[in-house]
Amino acid sequence: METREKETIRVRLMLIEALLVQAVATPYVTRGRQDPDFDAVGTMRTDVVDWFDILAGQENYDEHILGREGTRLLGAIQQHVEQRLKRWR
Repeated sequence: METREKETIRVRLMLIEALLVQAVATPYVTRGRQDPDFDAVGTMRTDVVDWFDILAGQENYDEHILGREGTRLLGAIQQHVEQRLKRWR
């Protein structure tokens, strides 16, 4: 695979991940704005970790890669939720 093709794939994956982070974060941010007592970050973390656990049980993924990438993605979603709620408040 050529360098340009690899870069195209890398950029596409980055954009898909950015959209995923926003899509997952939005309902938690919306609920957090509606109810200031709602633990948006805690609830999101529980839901996402549960979802990752389900995925891990369905396929034969490399545990180390799944753990590393799951942690990275969870951190990105958490940061996005926190930033959006902070800007709103």
